[in-house]
Amino acid sequence: MLVAILLAALAGPLDLPLARLADTSLGGPLALPGVLSPERVDPRRRIHLYAEAVGSARRLETAIEALGGEAVALTDTLVAARVPLGRLPALAALPNLRRAELAAPKRPLLDRSVPAIGADRILLGSGLERPLTGRGVILGLVDTGLDYRHPAFDGDDGRSRVLALWDQNVEGTPPPGFHGGHLCDRASIVEGRCDAVDLVGHGTHVAATAGGRDPLYRGVAPDVAFLVVRSLSFEDLGSSAKWIFDEAERLGRPCVINMSLGGHFGPHDGSSLESRALTELTGPGRILVVAAGNEGDRAIHLAYPLETRARRTELILHPGFASDGGFVDLWASAGARIEIAVEITDREGNVAGTTGFLSPSETFNAPLIEGDRTLGQVQIAWQAPHPETGKVRANVVVAPSSEPDTFAGNAAGWRWYLLARGEGHFDAWISSGAFLSPPAEFGQSGEAPGDSESTVAMPGVARGAITVAAWTTRNSWVDVDGETYREPERVVGEIAFFSSRGPSVDPARTGFKPEIAAPGQYVAAPFGANALVFDRRMLLEEDVVAMRGTSMAAPHVAGTVALLLEADPTLDPEAVEALLTESARTDVPGVVPGPRWGFGALDALAAARALLPAPQAPAPAPAGCACTAGSAEGPPAWGLLLLAAAALLRPSRRW
Repeated sequence: MLVAILLAALAGPLDLPLARLADTSLGGPLALPGVLSPERVDPRRRIHLYAEAVGSARRLETAIEALGGEAVALTDTLVAARVPLGRLPALAALPNLRRAELAAPKRPLLDRSVPAIGADRILLGSGLERPLTGRGVILGLVDTGLDYRHPAFDGDDGRSRVLALWDQNVEGTPPPGFHGGHLCDRASIVEGRCDAVDLVGHGTHVAATAGGRDPLYRGVAPDVAFLVVRSLSFEDLGSSAKWIFDEAERLGRPCVINMSLGGHFGPHDGSSLESRALTELTGPGRILVVAAGNEGDRAIHLAYPLETRARRTELILHPGFASDGGFVDLWASAGARIEIAVEITDREGNVAGTTGFLSPSETFNAPLIEGDRTLGQVQIAWQAPHPETGKVRANVVVAPSSEPDTFAGNAAGWRWYLLARGEGHFDAWISSGAFLSPPAEFGQSGEAPGDSESTVAMPGVARGAITVAAWTTRNSWVDVDGETYREPERVVGEIAFFSSRGPSVDPARTGFKPEIAAPGQYVAAPFGANALVFDRRMLLEEDVVAMRGTSMAAPHVAGTVALLLEADPTLDPEAVEALLTESARTDVPGVVPGPRWGFGALDALAAARALLPAPQAPAPAPAGCACTAGSAEGPPAWGLLLLAAAALLRPSRRW
């Protein structure tokens, strides 16, 4: 049954992951990473996806709802939907469906940093026509939530600056025109009736970095208002972005959305429907900022030119928290001739089990067995050439056995390998089966080692998104108990070791990635009253934690963009990118522009001065000029005295 569905999908509109999910009898240890495992196969389970219409997105939206799904037209041709698993075959049969792609889950990508980018001087108006604080700008947050009761998010009137919060983790009343979750409106937030909490603390930390008002840990743009989407799987990025942008437009305000999240399920070239939707949703006053990812020190990428002789790459797979094994998403170049295989060897290097080489017309879903021992389960499936890029896709799932133990580092010496041969080229990315599982990697030795190149995560590869790498501003701290910690190997001013690397696999489509770097190594900010503390050493105060990740770098840029939008609400993504990259600091220890730093280190003050410079000082009066009040040469002396007095009497702003 699986083979029949997969072969039918080669000419059909469902992408490979959806085609695999369409067979509710699918066996094997792991269907898709973080999406479905055999014990969760339920035809009523709703699958998140993106769909492209033949003709009107509104008509496709209606057709999906008629078959029992939920849909939202994101653009003229693109739809975000939730469809019952058992209705995927009916979806594939819709005459006005061009193609559909699985919306894969994403993961969060986890004082000194604000002064490091000059943002504190922007708040004072240094060298500017006027101070900028983000007032009148919406900062959208798609994250693990936000502790809206925290005083760091209060406004001048003492009430929360959170205008609305869409909690996608619960069921209730969604925003009008959208599906799933529950909307906490402004009244429920002001009155404290919204039940949404941030148990992780990630979203609260990100929001505080971008726009918090903590007296000691002030954010970049402390006067922004917030629209928040709370999620843990981040499968509805298109709908989330549309709701935030549309709500900001209804309020008549410019908006920047921060997405400190990402994943490696997809082509990494900007051609996915999700990437296209996010690109098309941006525009004047609608800016998207995304974290680059935290895989800059991990070999999750594999690429090489194919040859007649097969090359072999080890798969480093660990037992997981929620599921075991690893998932490889492979994309071969247009016109490539490719065959792949998975094999396991014993301590002496002898092949104990193999799938044999499989071409794009063949699938595999079975255990590898030696004698009476099952060494692990393997699935290999293919998809026809992508309609835009011509690339051929393969999904490879490997789930090692626990008895005997064939996971990485096992005492018996078992090793798993991926082999490929043919003509052309491919890129592949490996991930573990579920969030919180130990990372899977490609081996870094042998004839075809993995690497950490092209590890900017999706959706950071979307064209028009400002994608942010991380650099180090802190390598020592004193915790809440007075203990001092130092990491001298993390050099202040250098790119963070974990920061994902560019370029994307198709810079012509995506643009240069990442665009810019910002502080992301041990950034201190509030993290919320309900958040779990995994490591007390990182607590600087009882409600302030130091976190690291490009998740922490992105809100520095999002906050900076909010300041720029206050100065000019009509800025579009191209103008914002130009302001940020052309003003970036290039005196950094690395190649600029390059795959790690992008165009350099964020200089928020220089970007603001480029957009809103201070008025030019008047030229000296020519000799013999009898200047009068109001002349071009400047105000009279009494006018200067009045200006000075006004400055002294102006009330100070409470951050």
